[in-house]
Amino acid sequence: MVSGIKTFDEMLNSEVKAATRKAVMIGVMQGMEGGEAVRLLS
Repeated sequence: MVSGIKTFDEMLNSEVKAATRKAVMIGVMQGMEGGEAVRLLS
Protein backbone atom coordinates (compact mmCIF):
# COMPACT_ATOMS: atom_id res chain seq x y z
CA MET A 1 0.00 0.00 0.00
CA VAL A 2 1.21 3.48 -0.82
CA SER A 3 -0.52 6.70 0.11
CA GLY A 4 -0.61 10.38 -0.75
CA ILE A 5 -0.04 9.93 -4.47
CA LYS A 6 -1.82 11.34 -7.51
CA THR A 7 -0.01 9.76 -10.46
CA PHE A 8 1.36 6.38 -11.46
CA ASP A 9 4.89 7.82 -11.51
CA GLU A 10 4.48 9.04 -7.93
CA MET A 11 3.40 5.52 -6.94
CA LEU A 12 6.48 4.00 -8.52
CA ASN A 13 8.72 6.37 -6.55
CA SER A 14 6.83 6.32 -3.26
CA GLU A 15 7.53 4.18 -0.21
CA VAL A 16 5.51 1.04 0.47
CA LYS A 17 3.61 1.68 3.71
CA ALA A 18 2.15 -1.83 4.18
CA ALA A 19 1.99 -5.15 2.35
CA THR A 20 -0.29 -8.16 2.48
CA ARG A 21 1.02 -11.43 3.86
CA LYS A 22 1.10 -12.85 0.32
CA ALA A 23 3.09 -9.85 -0.96
CA VAL A 24 5.59 -10.26 1.88
CA MET A 25 6.01 -13.91 0.93
CA ILE A 26 7.27 -12.87 -2.53
CA GLY A 27 9.57 -10.19 -1.18
CA VAL A 28 7.57 -6.96 -0.90
CA MET A 29 8.63 -5.11 2.25
CA GLN A 30 7.55 -1.97 4.03
CA GLY A 31 9.92 0.85 3.12
CA MET A 32 10.86 -0.31 -0.39
CA GLU A 33 10.00 1.77 -3.44
CA GLY A 34 6.68 1.14 -5.15
CA GLY A 35 8.38 0.39 -8.46
CA GLU A 36 10.46 -2.36 -6.90
CA ALA A 37 7.31 -3.87 -5.39
CA VAL A 38 5.55 -3.78 -8.78
CA ARG A 39 8.48 -5.64 -10.36
CA LEU A 40 8.22 -8.36 -7.70
CA LEU A 41 4.48 -8.71 -8.27
CA SER A 42 4.74 -9.09 -12.05
